[in-house]
Amino acid sequence: MGMRLFDSQHKGVADLAEQLMAIDTKEGLIKTILHLYRFVGEHFQEEELINAYYPAKIDAQAHTLDKLIELSYIIHRDKWRKGSLDDFRQNWMAQPISKDDMDFERYLKNLKS
Repeated sequence: MGMRLFDSQHKGVADLAEQLMAIDTKEGLIKTILHLYRFVGEHFQEEELINAYYPAKIDAQAHTLDKLIELSYIIHRDKWRKGSLDDFRQNWMAQPISKDDMDFERYLKNLKS
């Protein structure tokens, strides 16, 4: 397990987030958000196998899962709109993944040296 695996998984997360943007039915959104939640959860479990001593990453993971649950509630209550989905994609998937994982990669490199 290493950064290449995580990079591949991050691409999968980004792809699912893009798919979410293309869906315009409640049923499709629910199905995709559930798939995204499972995929992200599995990814986080794999990350946690090697980052048990990096609490900032674990906090960021919990926050991302909370945001996915919040988005699911919005969809279930028929209060979703494209703007809220795009906000989620831009602010909770793309930027945190990039920043948190760059910090995490530096942390792992420092452990090896």
